Amino acid sequence: MNKWAKISAVLIGLGGLALWFNRASFQPTALTTSAYETIVPRSAQPVFVNVAALESTKTPQEIIAQFAKSGAPKLSADKIELFLKEKNRGADSLLAAYRLSQDPAYLKEAVKIFADNPAVQLEAALRAPTIEERRQGIEAFKKLSPDNPLGNYLQADHAFTQGDYANAAEGLSANLSNGTLPDFSAALFQNTESAYLSAGYTPIESKIAALFAFNEDRIRSLASLQNVSDNLSELRNQFIQQGDIDAAEPTVQMEITLGQHIQNQVNPALLNALVGQAIERRTLESLDPTTPIGTNNETVQSRLDELASKGQEINGLLNSLQAYPIESMTPEELNQYTQRVQQEGEIGALKWWAAQKSLPQK
Repeated sequence: MNKWAKISAVLIGLGGLALWFNRASFQPTALTTSAYETIVPRSAQPVFVNVAALESTKTPQEIIAQFAKSGAPKLSADKIELFLKEKNRGADSLLAAYRLSQDPAYLKEAVKIFADNPAVQLEAALRAPTIEERRQGIEAFKKLSPDNPLGNYLQADHAFTQGDYANAAEGLSANLSNGTLPDFSAALFQNTESAYLSAGYTPIESKIAALFAFNEDRIRSLASLQNVSDNLSELRNQFIQQGDIDAAEPTVQMEITLGQHIQNQVNPALLNALVGQAIERRTLESLDPTTPIGTNNETVQSRLDELASKGQEINGLLNSLQAYPIESMTPEELNQYTQRVQQEGEIGALKWWAAQKSLPQK
């Protein structure tokens, strides 16, 4: 068995990382497009975009179809300002106003007044208009949330984009320790819903608009993480092609850790679970199945089996829910469901709904 086949992901130490740092000037020939370039959020219907219609003349299905086709309605500048006045121009309301208007003045105001707010700096890191503003947001977010791996992943994404592989390696190596990706989506959901209610939209239209924003937020965050994974995979493959296994070894642990962080994010969504599993699976499948990883005698093959089981659970849940779509919920059930999405995550909310109907988990 060759050296590559014997790699144990959990035993990569400082020696392996140092080798990668020394080779950080290596320039891969084909890196993926960074999330730091302009991203057009998908308008595809989220799994959970169905809520109670409290006084709406349109059904949830009609509203969802309309929003999926042309996006949520745009709020006028006057309506957004009215909403901000009602919310006393707080940090979360300014971020919602920025999302809804794409007016950078709202983000600049939030960064200036609430510079010590992690959610504000994360917004700047992900969505500020310029590369330099995003870099500043990343650095500020890392200082405010040193235990959150997301800051280091965003640093790596930014560094990959700039061709600074040593800086990317530094950010990724810092994430080999434990950590949980943050989730600020609950505040986004609540403030987006409030903005539409303030603008005169019905409760159901406001709730669905908030859920679309909720879904787009996850897509944007995952775009950066997926880009980091793609760059790591490209580096690993080219190191292997060059026969430089010592330089390739650290990328294995970094990719596995990234996949697991995405899967274990606070309030996980289905998309997080599927993307995280795909990243981890892709890396594990490059190793010998008997390679030991983790503790309790776990091997690459046993972890792959566990990922396959998790994937089957998600697919079974979705298949079962086809018999009782979210549209069939009563107003009270819909309210409980959306609360659970915010408090427990999408997967937990869907499991709750399946349990209410005693749906078989195929």
